[in-house]
Parts: sequence; structure tokens; C-alpha cells
Amino acid sequence: MRPRRSLLVYLEDELRDLPPDDARGTAALLQGLAGLTVDEAVARGRALAEREPQRAAAHALLGYVLSAGARDEVAAEVALREAVRLDPTYAWAWLRLAKSLDRQRARLAEAEAACRRALELEPGYARAWHGLAAILDQAGRPVEAEAAYRESIARAPSRAPSWVGLGGLLGYRRGRDDEAEAALRTAIELEPNRASAWRGLANFLLYDKQDGAEEAEAAFRRAIELEPDNARPWVGLAELLDERDDRDDEVEAALRHAIELEPGLAAARDGLAEVLARARGGEREAEALYREAIELEPWCASSWAGLGVLLDDERGREAEAKAALDEAVRLYSERAARDPSDAWPCEKLGALYMKLERDEEAEAAFREALARDPNHAWTWSELGDLLLDELKRAADAEVAYRNAIACDPRRAWDHNRLGEILREDRQRLDEAEAAFRAATERRPEAGFMWADLGDFLWDRRQRYADAADAFREAVGRDATLARAWRRLARLLHEFLDEHEEAEWAYRNAIETGRGTAPARGMLAKLLREQLGRSEEADALYRELAEEDDCYRGFSGNTVAFSLVEGKNPAHRGWDPYLELSPGFAALDVQLLDGPVLEDVDYITDRSGPHPMGANRYLSLVNVLSAETLARYRARVVALLGRLLDDDDAWVVFVGQGLDRDDDDLMYISHFIGAVTSHDLELNGRFSILELQPHNLSRAGAWLGVYDGVSGLLAREGDFKRVLGRLPMDDAIPTGRRWCEKSPFPQPESAALLESVLGVGRLWFEELDNGTRLRFTGATEAIASLRARLTSILPELNAGPD
Repeated sequence: MRPRRSLLVYLEDELRDLPPDDARGTAALLQGLAGLTVDEAVARGRALAEREPQRAAAHALLGYVLSAGARDEVAAEVALREAVRLDPTYAWAWLRLAKSLDRQRARLAEAEAACRRALELEPGYARAWHGLAAILDQAGRPVEAEAAYRESIARAPSRAPSWVGLGGLLGYRRGRDDEAEAALRTAIELEPNRASAWRGLANFLLYDKQDGAEEAEAAFRRAIELEPDNARPWVGLAELLDERDDRDDEVEAALRHAIELEPGLAAARDGLAEVLARARGGEREAEALYREAIELEPWCASSWAGLGVLLDDERGREAEAKAALDEAVRLYSERAARDPSDAWPCEKLGALYMKLERDEEAEAAFREALARDPNHAWTWSELGDLLLDELKRAADAEVAYRNAIACDPRRAWDHNRLGEILREDRQRLDEAEAAFRAATERRPEAGFMWADLGDFLWDRRQRYADAADAFREAVGRDATLARAWRRLARLLHEFLDEHEEAEWAYRNAIETGRGTAPARGMLAKLLREQLGRSEEADALYRELAEEDDCYRGFSGNTVAFSLVEGKNPAHRGWDPYLELSPGFAALDVQLLDGPVLEDVDYITDRSGPHPMGANRYLSLVNVLSAETLARYRARVVALLGRLLDDDDAWVVFVGQGLDRDDDDLMYISHFIGAVTSHDLELNGRFSILELQPHNLSRAGAWLGVYDGVSGLLAREGDFKRVLGRLPMDDAIPTGRRWCEKSPFPQPESAALLESVLGVGRLWFEELDNGTRLRFTGATEAIASLRARLTSILPELNAGPD
């Protein structure tokens, strides 16, 4: 075993805390270890025990160095039991035995018994009262633990470790934060050079005090300064840095240093695994680290949870993932049951369920945590995120965020999210603006919050100059915010006529390297139309066309391609019941009980008022509950994902023009255009996207909206090649279908279907307002699809929706 470090730091405490009666010469034996490494101390202890096998103190000394230094608790227990066998009245040996048993986790009852035996022998033994308190805390008996810490303090008021222990205990108790902080600061006043006191304060500031991050970092660094070879403050520092943006390199370095200092510290491996798991290409090392952490501490729920979440993302490892996640749930639940006042494991359960998209269980866990500690702002905030983002219950989310703000008004995130909810109600726009501004006041360095304020001022209040000021603040705080640069540029360009500054903003948007094509296209338009620099504009258009075929013929206004009137199955046909030409077949997959809407409600052409009622239109998003719509979308995404092979992609056609500034589009190859016709309202805008396994889930938000989604399964996922082979001289099929109330006649659509299927194997579209998917393809492909669906649908249906 690698020498851990000198025992000197432990010996000072041990010598000071010995029972008053030291007739056995324990102090002299401990003093003889000063300056020795762990290996040297173990060798000396073994030699002494062999030389004097009947001397209890010799075996106790060996047990001490094996436990405190080498952390070999099995061997330490053997030596310490021999010490108390030889001398049953040896209080120090009983306490050391209790500490060794305590570290073996599942032996808390034995540890408690040994500690109480030490106190029977020495009722005034302050360190034994401290040891008993720590054991009771682990056993989920906080009231008794607090009493034991206070007894330790009463016996030795100047003993800093007891104040540290009390502060740590109170930090987990409801409404006891002020007492916890006072106890920890007392420990530092008593012993300013005690690293454990600084570490305890840092942990309290990190977990319990919402605005304590800067002081927490200073406290962790002070602990490191005092004990540079102690791994634990490095782990705490890494966790703190992990809460900040763009600090992954520092976090990883701190955790690797902690592992180097103490290879057996499971928390360091667990933390490093979490960092690597979210880094592209770090999954394998992360898995190994999680497994090593579990081997070191099989009771650590966070390691099981991390491993399970990691494996859950890998196809074919569902059983391993489920086993790990079940164990994490069991461990968190066990701790929650052990101490009904401890909200922490319930909050962790909620966060785990949320990651796994088990939303109802997540909500129940968060609410249980809040029943135990209703004043914890962080848990209210997590519940708000769940209710708003996943369960689509904005009213309930509003209550959660308001409770979070009531618990801690300083949390900018909750004000910002409250603003997002309020902005949807035109009667509460003043409240929404106040919430967004409260967020920027509390966290002015957060550029994305300034950007959210800018979006609100532009989209909801049409205060373009104010919105531009907010976007300027956003990019001033964070120059990497590509979307804020793009929106600022468009405001300056299209609404404020500040063209030179608009050019500067477009160029900064391009400089970020994220989603640059739209910014370059708009810059070209600005250069040509407002700044009169046509040559530069043309050069930009040529660059775009060379990089991406979807910019062929782009003129800065719309995509130019011809449309032959009367041959537009996107708006006049694409009847789901149209008879297919020979060689083609169709297969439906039921998704929801239906029909959701009767045919009388199902009018696809939204071309304005018409005597036959063509302007009447409903879609899934209008008639389904948020929960059912979310379930529908999840099922479609899951099914389409399972039909992808490694070299496949879905080329999806959406019957609406998506916002080029949508951040989701930065991760998806896409083409957005408009059909050029005399009736733009009829033909409208459309979007084409390439969806692969890593970005397929992002398409969920477009499903069920105007039923304008259909797709092509294409080999190789080569978007440019697919676009280049699509029949652009006809309308793009977007799933819009004909019914008898449509004022437009039904054309022949087989030719379009055949040309589209020429670049892929299958075509799917939403049918009956989302109750089914219809897959169409060559007869052979449909036969193969039927067999594949037969094998995967039972598995999909068995899983959580």
C-alpha cells in the first residue's frame, strides 16, 4: 500500500483526547510514532505486538495505525479485539474498536456497543461522546446524535472537532442552518488551523447557503493549504467548481489529484465519473470509475445511480442499467426510511427519477422531500423544473417557483423560470418583466438570463430598443451566446436600422462557431440590400452553397424553386386512403385510442375563410392533455429510434417554417424554405431536418403540431445527398392530407411517393390526428418492417411511456 502520509496530524488529536487515566502508557507509545510514515508505523506496531503479546496497549497501538493510517479495518479489528480481550477496562481501545467498526458501515450496532462500553469506563471521555454521536447520525437517529455532540462539547468546550460534527449534523436538519453555521464558525475560532473545520464550513456553505459559493471556495482552498495531501477538500472544491460554467477541466484536474492522494476514496472516483460521463468519448472511463467506486463503497447510492444512468443510454444494456438503478433507488429509499426528518435522500431520488423520465415518481419524491423540509429552495426549484418542462403543468410549476423564491429570494434561476411562465399570459406581462429583471439583478453575470429578458421584450412587448439593450448585456456577459448575437443582429438589422452595428453582431455570431449558416445568410442579405456591398454578399452565398446544398439558389429572401400549380399533394392530396400503385404497400402502427377528432373537424388546408369551412382546423396539440401529448411524442420518438440502423437517418418534413434561431436546430442538419406561389398562405413555409440517434429526441416538440410531420428513412444519413435527390420541382410532402370538405381536388400522388422513396426505404406520416403512424414503402420493405415491428413493439409497450 502506498504510504498515505505522516501520522503526525492524527497524533496531535489522539494525544490531546486520551482519557485522563493513562496508566497503560498509551501516550508514550503514540509519541513514538511521530514522524513515521504509515508503513513505518504499521511495522513498528507489529513488532511491538509480537515482542509483547500480552500487553493490551501494544495491540491497541497496532489497531490504531492500521485503522487511522492504513485504513485496513479488517486487520485493525483483529488487533483491537485482542487489546480489549487482554484488558476489558481499556476505554481508548474500545473507542478505537468502535471507530473501526463504524467504518465498516454495516456494523453500526457493534460500533455503538463498543463506544458505549468506552463511556461506561470513562463517562467524561469527550472524544467517545463525539464518536457515539457520529455513529448515531449514520444510524438515522439525529436527536440522540445531537445530544451526544452537545455532551462532548460540555465535557470539552474547546474541542473543535465536536463543534464541526454538530455543525454538520444541524446542516441537514430543518430550519437549523443558523445554528449549524454558528457551530462551524466556533470551531474555526477555537482552532483556525484545523483543516476539518474549514472543510466543514465549506460543505455547509456549498450545500445549505445559497449565496455562499465564493466563501465556500475560499474555505476549501484554506483546508487544502492546511492539509495539501488530504484528498477530501479537493473533492469538495471540484463539486463546487462543477456548479459553474466551463470549469470541467479544473473539476477533472481536482478529482484526479484527489484520487492520486487517496486511491481508496470512492467519492473522488464517483465525481470524476460524473464529469467524464457527460463528455463526449468519456463514457468508458466513466463506467470503470463508477464500478471502482462501487467496489470501494457498495452502499454509495450516487455511484449506482450514475452507473445506471450511463448504461441506460446504451442499447443492449438495459438489464445492467435497471439493476444499477434499482440498487440506487433501494439505497436512497433505505436512507430516507432510516431518518424521517432527512429530506436529502428524497431529493436525490427525485433527481434520479427525473433523469430517467419517471416523472410521476420524481414528483412524489420531491414532494416527500418538501414535506420533510418545506423551506428548501433548491427542491422547490427542481420540482418546478419537472412540472414545467416534463409534466407541462405550468400553473403547478408557478406555485413551486414562487415557493422557492419565498424560501430564498436570491435565487435568480427561479425568478427567470417564473418569468417564462408569466410571459405566456398577456394579462400578466408586467409581472413577467419584473421576474426577468429580478433574475438579471440577482445574477447579472448570467448572460443567458439577459438573453431571456431580451426575447421577452422583443416577442411580447415589441420594445425593440430595450430588447437590443438586453441582448447587448447578454453578449457582454457571455460572448459565446450565439443565439443572443443572432437576435441582436436581427433587431439592429430589421427593426432599428443600425446596420453597421448589425454587421458587427452578425460577425460575432459567426465567430462563435455555433449555428453560423443562418447568421451568414442574414449577413449576406444585409451586405447586399442595406450596405450596398453586393460582391461580399455574393461571396458569402457562394461559400454557403459550397458547404451545404440546401443553400443552392438562396437569394437572401426565400428558397427559389418552381411549383407547377395543380401538382401539390402536400396541400391537395396525400390521402391516407389513396390506393397505392403496384409494388408499394402500407402498414399502420396504432399509437393512441381514436379517432381523437372526427373527420368533420379534420380540415388540413388552412387557407382562410371559405364557404366549405376550410379554415376550421384542429390538431393533436389542441385536443390532447399535456400528459397524453407528451406520451404520444415519447412513443413516436422511441419507435422511430428503434427503426434506425447505424447508418440510417430520418429525413423529416415539417409543414411549418421553424425558427432559424431555435437553439435545437444548431444540433440538427436542416433546410428551411418557403414554396413560391401566388398564394403563400396556402403553400406556406416548410422545414426539412435530418434526425439521427443523438438528436432524434429533439424532434418530439414538432410532433402533433398541425399534423405536419412526415419522414423518409434514408441510408447513410447523408443529408446533402438526400436533398440533392429530392424532387424539388414538386411541393415538399409534409403529411397534409385531403378530406371531402377540402375545397381542393384530389390529385394523383403515386408519382410523388415513388420519387421520394427513390432516396430511401420507408416513408412514414402521422395519421388520424396522431392516433397512428402509417409506414409506406416497397412491398419487400414493408414485409421486413412488419417482422421487425412484431419483434420490437412488445418491448416498447412494456417499458415506461
